[in-house]
Amino acid sequence: MRLSLMDEFYFKDGLSYLDNLDFDFHYLFNVADNIHVYPFGGATIQLSKSKDMTMSVPDIANNGNIIYTDQTFGGESMSAFGLNFGCGVQYAINDQIAISAEAKYRFYFKENYKGQFVLGAGLIYHF
Repeated sequence: MRLSLMDEFYFKDGLSYLDNLDFDFHYLFNVADNIHVYPFGGATIQLSKSKDMTMSVPDIANNGNIIYTDQTFGGESMSAFGLNFGCGVQYAINDQIAISAEAKYRFYFKENYKGQFVLGAGLIYHF
């Protein structure tokens, strides 16, 4: 058994940033020499901030002329909490170093937030 902490940081179109922080619990099964498979589950937190955008917006003045004024939109911070679950495989290269690959699905407890399917690979160092 082990606990895992993972942070993913993205720069996404239309966003200043998107950050996912996962806390997972892994339960390892030894299936062959140096090979483990593990199901896992945990919690996830997503934080994001949108970019500020400035647009020229038309406004009709009292005399009927159209005047364009600049207005700034965006700059909103958002957060969502959710759960994730998945499975992985780990291969021990030696007593201290292993490599892993895993797949997980995240779902969020917030309206208009879509779930995410995530594939990952990792390097594990045993202290």
